[in-house]
Amino acid sequence: MRIALTLVTLAATLAAQTPAPSSSIAIIPLPTTMTSGQGAFALTASTAIVTDPALKAQGRQLADLLNTPTGFDLAVRVGGSPAAGFIALRIDQRLVTALGTKATDWMRRPTA
Repeated sequence: MRIALTLVTLAATLAAQTPAPSSSIAIIPLPTTMTSGQGAFALTASTAIVTDPALKAQGRQLADLLNTPTGFDLAVRVGGSPAAGFIALRIDQRLVTALGTKATDWMRRPTA
């Protein structure tokens, strides 16, 4: 009986120390801010990935990763965003200013 009580106490202690998830949306890395709105985003064969010039390779990589489960060959475009139905990959210039080269060093690392 004492062993069972100890196990229950241990389980309750561990459960109390386990942090609750900070978001119901699973995104890695977790954004520092996020605003939920109404509606839904549907990924279709005509969805475009729009990037800054420095992120074109990452846009193509994302398109390739999405091609496997969807079969969509998504277009990757550099420059302005279309009116709707697109994925944007942008460099936040505020972070570049605040962090200097550390903000963009990850783009120059060789990939395996």
